Amino acid sequence: MKYARLSTTSKIYLLTLLFIFGLLFINKTAFGQSPSPSPSKISQERLAVMKRYLSWIDSGKYGEYSKDLGKRTLGEFKSFLSRVTLEDTGCLKETEKDKLSSCKGKIKFDYKLAKKYNRVLKYLQIEEGKPNLCVKADLGVNSGLKARGLTVYLCTDNKGQKQTRVADGFGGLLKLSPEDEKRPELQILNLPPKESFDILTKKLALTSPSGQISASPNPCIIPKGAKFCGEVEVEWDVSDETSDPVEVKTKGGKFIEKSRNGSADILDIGPSGETFILYSLGRKIGEVVVKTVQNEN
Repeated sequence: MKYARLSTTSKIYLLTLLFIFGLLFINKTAFGQSPSPSPSKISQERLAVMKRYLSWIDSGKYGEYSKDLGKRTLGEFKSFLSRVTLEDTGCLKETEKDKLSSCKGKIKFDYKLAKKYNRVLKYLQIEEGKPNLCVKADLGVNSGLKARGLTVYLCTDNKGQKQTRVADGFGGLLKLSPEDEKRPELQILNLPPKESFDILTKKLALTSPSGQISASPNPCIIPKGAKFCGEVEVEWDVSDETSDPVEVKTKGGKFIEKSRNGSADILDIGPSGETFILYSLGRKIGEVVVKTVQNEN
């Protein structure tokens, strides 16, 4: 159909559409306006799971533990969740694309860490004979123990006795087949695999990785008439590779650097001094207090 054959009404309609699309194009390209990024549904769901874990701790759903490792893990988990759920809730409100993308990455990492804590606590409950609990038979450390393609779980019955089950993909837990019951790696006495629990606790720094942090010079000299010290070098080292992420922050929460070993030159230490703290997986494992001396000469 040629343009000349269109009715006057059709011509006006087409011109109006072209005008509207033209305005939209100019608004987007010339003025650089684009819709603000919105938090992904996955990130929100992960945050919701972490908040649910925290509510379980507060309501006592994880129960009590007779051994020190269970008590310490529960305390570490609560401290971790209290911090990251607050941080992650705030960062999801970011409107800048780069900051929101970084936030999603942080939530993904925090979520994976929370799952590890949850598995440790469930396994320790199973070890203490608590009833009606299940955890992945390899604690989620390896590729997953399978039986006929289904994930294997270590569970307890109503009396707290251990049993092996497989998940059917619909939330149901089934008995092993007679053939799978004979497999040595699926015997209750061999679950979880011996290395799995050690790997998991190391990843959570529950084995207390050691770290060192120092500062030089300390005390530092504030020159006469100046507000700050000269350059102070802060150095740190954490040898355990399973302790990542390692962060260095001031006592007030100012971020310095994220690495297992390294150094930073600090130029803004005032008369009150400064404290630098070394964290592994959000837990303090070392600190150094830098003091100052005012040079009156």
